[in-house]
Amino acid sequence: MKMKYPITIVLFLSFCFSCVYNHTDNIQELGNDYYYLGDGKESKILLNLKPNNKHRVGRIIVPQKIVQYNFDENYIIAKNIDQNSSVGLYWIIDKSKSDNSIHSLDSISFMQLKKDLNILLTLKNRK
Repeated sequence: MKMKYPITIVLFLSFCFSCVYNHTDNIQELGNDYYYLGDGKESKILLNLKPNNKHRVGRIIVPQKIVQYNFDENYIIAKNIDQNSSVGLYWIIDKSKSDNSIHSLDSISFMQLKKDLNILLTLKNRK
């Protein structure tokens, strides 16, 4: 029996599979089990809770939408936009401390804490 719409089916299936998005292309390791996941508006920084596992199981440390970040062996700095208020929030993550101590800062507090901790990093636009 001959199919009536083989080209239509092939095109439909091609369209469906082209919508599948591979998040692993947008991951950057930041050290100490932290990683950046860049996925459009969903960009965030996470802590891998199972680093020895084949797949990442992450807890969100800096929520979406990250617009700038940078890191070195000791710190991660980031700026995100609060989804509710559209205000820029700043973050300093000391990789040697518990992730429970991480919270957002306003720009003045961020600059002061960066100075106090002698962090020489500058924020860079996200990938």
